[in-house]
Amino acid sequence: MTKKWFTETVENTQQMQGVSAEQGLTSKEVAERQSQYGKNELQEKAGKSALELFIHQFKNPLIFILGVGAIVSYFTGHLVDAIAITAIIFINALIAFWQEFKAQKGMEALRQMAAPSAQVKRDGEWIDIPASDIVPGDILKISTGDILAADVRILEANRLSIDEAALTGESEPVDKTSKVIEDETVGLGDQLNMGFMTTMVTSGTGLGVVVATGMQTEVGHIADLMANTEETKTPMQERMDTIAKTLMLVALGVVAVVCAIGLYYGMPWLEILNTGISLSVAAIPEGLPTVITIVLTMGSTRMVKNNALAKQLAAIETLGSTTVICSDKTGTLTQNQMQVMKAYDASGRYWEVSGKGFSLKVNSSRYRTAQMRSKAQR
Repeated sequence: MTKKWFTETVENTQQMQGVSAEQGLTSKEVAERQSQYGKNELQEKAGKSALELFIHQFKNPLIFILGVGAIVSYFTGHLVDAIAITAIIFINALIAFWQEFKAQKGMEALRQMAAPSAQVKRDGEWIDIPASDIVPGDILKISTGDILAADVRILEANRLSIDEAALTGESEPVDKTSKVIEDETVGLGDQLNMGFMTTMVTSGTGLGVVVATGMQTEVGHIADLMANTEETKTPMQERMDTIAKTLMLVALGVVAVVCAIGLYYGMPWLEILNTGISLSVAAIPEGLPTVITIVLTMGSTRMVKNNALAKQLAAIETLGSTTVICSDKTGTLTQNQMQVMKAYDASGRYWEVSGKGFSLKVNSSRYRTAQMRSKAQR
């Protein structure tokens, strides 16, 4: 949402959107705006096809070296080695492909958060329409339990509260108002006269005029960031590239040394070549890519059981390398629950609380005077 609608009055907002709360948009205006703004949907960027995703798994220096080793082994008569190396390459690629194929669901998850329908005023009457048909300027009726279908400027608010945790991280519902906010620098969580797509109305009723739809909404901006995030190499991938380059240099060096020694002693060319290739293939740990992939897949499986899905298999190693996560939204980031661990009263008694979430166990109360606490501290 580029324009700061929260700084505009209710009257100015309606005027700028060319609509009145009493009449809403006309059918003609709706048709014109739908052709201008398109559907009220989050647009999914065309991702890699299954074939492209599978081929992408082979773009790894270590896999490339193993591939060369398999080809050379085949042409030098080492058929068993060639088959084994090829099988390892394809097993590794299949495991990584399946993981990334399942993980391409970020946009779909955002789409599932959107409202299926909404109640708007058109030609002076309230009608129910699919949320995808909403256009900027629509007058939206807001009721308890609704999921907002677009970004709106609140026109009326009757004890209206909206849960915006998905956007702001604040676990408590926000009380909404129709009053103007003059400070243009306020953050998303302080825009009290705005409602945002995919957020849920926890109480009250109200009216709002749609000011942004689809990819122009706040959640649309998040979807755009997800779709256009550049892929970067993880620490593990960088180390693997380094290992692959080192092994390649070592293999070439071994072949050069063996060839030089063979030529010095007058050995046949074919025997020299076979020996050099055998040594270079032996220097490559064929099982390393598969072992790494299997270990990462085990970690991914455990994450999936806890409703966490990694977009790339290698990203799991990055998460495992993380030692500190700094955040002031611990309740929201976990289960939106906060728990009392100890309780004190004025007489010095205190209670210890154990358990998790809502399954608490309060231990028997204990009595400690200020004097006892002072001695304990000394």
